[in-house]
Amino acid sequence: MINQALAALPLFLAVLPLAYAQQDDAIPDLPRIVQSQSAGGSWQGDQAVGAVGVTSLQLLSMIGDGSGRAAGPWKDSVGKAARWLLAQQDPETGCIGVFDVASLRNEKELLDHAWATYAISELIFVERESAWEEGEAARGLAVRALLGAQREDGGFGTARATGWAAIALVSARESGAPVDSVELIAARYALQRMVSLEGDPAHLDGGKVALRCLVGFMVQGPTAAQSMDEPAITAMAKLMDVPDLWDALDPESRLLITFAAYQCGGEIWKKANVGIKTSVLPRQVLKGELRGSFLPERGFGEARATAFGVMTLSAYFRYARIVGLR
Repeated sequence: MINQALAALPLFLAVLPLAYAQQDDAIPDLPRIVQSQSAGGSWQGDQAVGAVGVTSLQLLSMIGDGSGRAAGPWKDSVGKAARWLLAQQDPETGCIGVFDVASLRNEKELLDHAWATYAISELIFVERESAWEEGEAARGLAVRALLGAQREDGGFGTARATGWAAIALVSARESGAPVDSVELIAARYALQRMVSLEGDPAHLDGGKVALRCLVGFMVQGPTAAQSMDEPAITAMAKLMDVPDLWDALDPESRLLITFAAYQCGGEIWKKANVGIKTSVLPRQVLKGELRGSFLPERGFGEARATAFGVMTLSAYFRYARIVGLR
C-alpha cells in the first residue's frame, strides 16, 4: 500500500499521483462537486462553515487525487480554487476570509483560515518541482496570521481549532515555511489539556481523541517525554471496540479517526478499516447525477460531507506513516 521510500515522506504530504479509478471501491470522479464549483472557483458554504472553509476542503480532496494546478484530473478546478483562496487573503494581515487576526479568535473563522493554510501548503508541496511564488507568499502570510492567533496557553481557543491549526502549521513547515517547533509543541500540550481521555470510551468525543492522537504523532519533541502521545493511542484502541462507533460519527470525525488509526497501525488500523468499509463507503452515491458525492448529514452540507468522505477514502494511498510505526 505504501512503499518503503514513501515512508520517509512527511506526514500528510506524501501524495501519490493515483486517480480514484485505480481504487476498487472509490468513485473515479466527482462530476457533481465539480459542477457545483462557482465560475470564480469557490464552493458555497453551509450552516456551519463558510465558503473559504468548504473551498479549502474541496481543494484538499482534489489534491489527494493527484491533481495540481497544471496536471491531474481536476487541474482546472484546483487552479480556480487556489486562485480564489489567494484572492480572499488580506494582504496586510495575512488572514484568509477575514480582515484581522482578532477575528481568528472565533472558532469558525480560525478553522476557515487553518484549512486554507493547510490546502495552500499541500498544493505547494505537490508542485514543489515548479515554483509557485504567489502561493509561497500567501502561505507565509497565512502562517504569520495563524501564529498570531495562538494564545498564551499554546492553544487556539478550542480543541478542534487547536488540532486543525497544528495540522496546518505542520503542513506549512513540511512544504518549506519556517515554523518553530516551540509553537507546535505548545499547541500539542494545549490540546492534551483540552481533550480528556477519562471515562467510558463510548462517551468520549471520538473526533477530539483522534485529533489529540494525530497531533501527538505529527508534533514530537526531542526527548522521550515529548514523543508520541501513548495515552491517546490507548484511547484510540478502546474507541475501536465501541459498538456502532462509525455510524455515530459525523464526517469530520470519521476522517480524523481514519487518519489517526492509520498512523497507529496494527490492530487499531485493522479495526478502523472494517469501519470504513462498512460505514463510510456505503455513504458514497454510486449512480445518477449525484455520483461520487456524499449526501448531507448531521449539519454537513453536500460539499463538505463529500470533501471529508473523499479524504477519508484517500487515506489508503495518500499518506505515509511516520517512520518506524507499523
